[in-house]
Amino acid sequence: MPDDKLIGIAAALGSAASWAVGSVLFKMLGDKLQPIALTFAKGAAGVVMLGMALMFVGFRGIEYQSLLLLTLSGILGIAIGDTFFL
Repeated sequence: MPDDKLIGIAAALGSAASWAVGSVLFKMLGDKLQPIALTFAKGAAGVVMLGMALMFVGFRGIEYQSLLLLTLSGILGIAIGDTFFL
């Protein structure tokens, strides 16, 4: 099993790359669709990709504090970041 630090680095790089590609794609689609529709589409795509990643990595229990911080980060990112971007 790969080192947890290596998994974290790969996840961070993958997240940054997907955000950059997604920003370009969603900016192009922004002329055709409403911002709320783009936000929901991006969220649905994220859920699908997370599910695919869990199939390969496997699910391990997450500490409550980590889950809380991840949830808060996602809510703030969508509520503030996407609203201003789109």
